[in-house]
Amino acid sequence: MTRPKDSYIIEVHYPESPEKFIELRRRLGKAYIEFIIGYITELPICLEEKNELYIDFIEQLGLNGEMYDR
Repeated sequence: MTRPKDSYIIEVHYPESPEKFIELRRRLGKAYIEFIIGYITELPICLEEKNELYIDFIEQLGLNGEMYDR
């Protein structure tokens, strides 16, 4: 299958204010965490191994001691 030779323009719209940009980054971070937690949940491994993966993930994000609030 060949690709069309037409080019496509992707427009990216950033928030106008720094506060809105910070809010966007926070929402992206939350979506990333939700994705990883969902991925870990669906792995075909025992619950103990899933818990270990989750703890490692939280530690790598630097959220030690802070529990993620869904």
